[in-house]
Formats: sequence, C-alpha cells, structure tokens
Amino acid sequence: MTHESFREFAPLYVIGALDGAELVEFECYVAANRSLCEAELKEFQAVADQLAMSVPQAQPPSGVLQRVLAAVEKSEKPEPARTPVAERWQRNGFNWRSLIFGWAPWAAVAVMFVLLTIMTNQMRTMTHRYREQQAEGDKDKGIQARQDEKISQLSSNLDAQSREFKTQVDQLQTDNRALQRDTQALKATNLKLAADKIELMRVADELRKQTALQDAQLISLQRQAGDQSAKLEELTSRAIRLVQLSDPKGETKAAASVYWQDAKKQGLIVVSSLQPVVEGQGKALELWAICGSEPPVPAGLFWTDATGHGEMEIRLSSEMACLDKFAVSVEPAGGSTSPTGPIVLVGQ
Repeated sequence: MTHESFREFAPLYVIGALDGAELVEFECYVAANRSLCEAELKEFQAVADQLAMSVPQAQPPSGVLQRVLAAVEKSEKPEPARTPVAERWQRNGFNWRSLIFGWAPWAAVAVMFVLLTIMTNQMRTMTHRYREQQAEGDKDKGIQARQDEKISQLSSNLDAQSREFKTQVDQLQTDNRALQRDTQALKATNLKLAADKIELMRVADELRKQTALQDAQLISLQRQAGDQSAKLEELTSRAIRLVQLSDPKGETKAAASVYWQDAKKQGLIVVSSLQPVVEGQGKALELWAICGSEPPVPAGLFWTDATGHGEMEIRLSSEMACLDKFAVSVEPAGGSTSPTGPIVLVGQ
C-alpha cells in the first residue's frame, strides 16, 4: 500500500466501513508507518465525529413504539406458511409508513457517508494543498534561511573588510604623518644645505679673491725677489763699498747697511730695528751723504714699516768731491736741505 492509497481508505476506516483484506492491509500499513499516519487518522476521525454530531435528531411519530412492540410479539409467534407476496400484501396490506421509517436511518447513514467521502476528499485535497504550501513555505524558509545566511556572511565579510580597510587607513595616516615629518625634515635640511651652499660660495669667492691676492703678492714677491737678487748680485760685486750705520748714542739696536758704488754714484740703504717712521704720519727718514767737513748732502727720503724695517735706493742729486760717511735723521715729511731732527744712524 502506498500513502496515497492510505489517504483514500482512511475515511472509510474511521467510520467502520472498511473490512476484509483491505482492513488488514490498511492496519498493517498504519502499524508500519505509525508516526506518519497517526496525525492524518486523527484529522479524519475529527471530521467524522463532527459529521455525526451535525445530523439533527428525528422525533419518531406517535404509535411507532406500539407497532414495534407488536411486531416483536408477532415475531415470537410461529410464522405461518408462506404465501405469495401478492396474497400477503392483499391480505395484510402494504405498510409504506413502516418501510419509510425502517429504511430512513440507513438512507441517512448513506447520505452521511457520501458527504463524509466528499468532505474527506476535499479535506485530503486541502491537506495536500496545505502540505504543498507548507513545503513551498519550508522551501521559501530554506531559501530565506540561505539568503539570511548569505546576508550574514556578506555582513561578516563587509565587517571584516571594513575593519581591514580601517586598519589600512590608519596605517596610511600613520605613514602619511611620518612622510610629512620626513618631508619637513628634508625641507629643513634643504634650507640648511642652501644656506651652506651660499656660505660655501661666499667662502669660495673669498678664497678666490685671497688666492688672486696671494697670486698678485706672489708675483710681487717674485719680482721683489728678482730685484733683490739683482741688487744682491750688484751689492756683492767687488765695486760695492759697504758702510755700516748704528745708533750714535748706542741706546738702541737700530742698524743700517749702505751698499755704495763709487763708479755709478749710487747705492742702497737697508735699515732694521729702527724706531718705526711710517709714511703718512708727518715724518720721514732722510739720508745724508757727508764729505769731510763739508755740509751734508741730501741723498733721499724713505720710511719703515711697523717693525722698523725699511730700504731705499741712493741717488745723489749733486756731485760730491768725496764721500766719507752716511747719516740718517728724522725730518718733516717733505724733507730738509740740512739736518734739523735727531740723528738716529751714522757710519763711515
């Protein structure tokens, strides 16, 4: 038996209209599938109970009870020999009223059975539809559950992605702040480097100037060295006469050397350790050439540096009969025709 066959026989079973092999097969199927069948049997039994209670109770007419009792008494008497039906109907008469009331309960049962069968089929159809709707509802619930699960999963993924995105944003903000600090540091370094570059350019320019000045000084020194070498060569010549000058009072270490060439009437004086007489301060050193008791002849003006060192080429402005000695005096800046200031150096 299938479950569809079970649903067809169930209405007959609940009203007691199922018998024979069908009853045995039905009860075996119910016993084997009790959990599946009990609920439906209860539903059919409930419908059958409601139909039985819904039939209105009929009040039998008066006299029915007496006729029933009379019929019972009559049935207890020995029944006479049977006669043909026509004769019995003619002799006793046909009681239509008894026929109607005798068969009326069975007709009501038949009607109830038909109604029960129709309602059972409707109920089975409605139950089938209900179960289909319930199955669809369960299916929809399953779909909804899967959708809810997917939504929950998507929400979880979205939350995870949001947290990851926030972490990345926080990391980017941290990196950005670090980059900004590095940028500020680089800007400060660039400014310092620019200032250092300007300073280096200034120093380089100053060094170039100093180098140019040193080069010029070197050229001048080389020229002076050349001149001094020429002078030294000239002074070391045998035709040169060396005259040493010193402080006539012996109070200072001032000294001078005069390199004189009689043939050319020219020479060179070099002084050292002299009290400085710097040019531009209103005083000058004047060299005097002396011949015997003749008045001193001016031989030129010169000055010293801050250390008291100085030199001058000697060129006499007039002819002298002789040259016995030299003297140096401190005179006004324009010089004098004869010594007016103190004699600081003298020698012969």
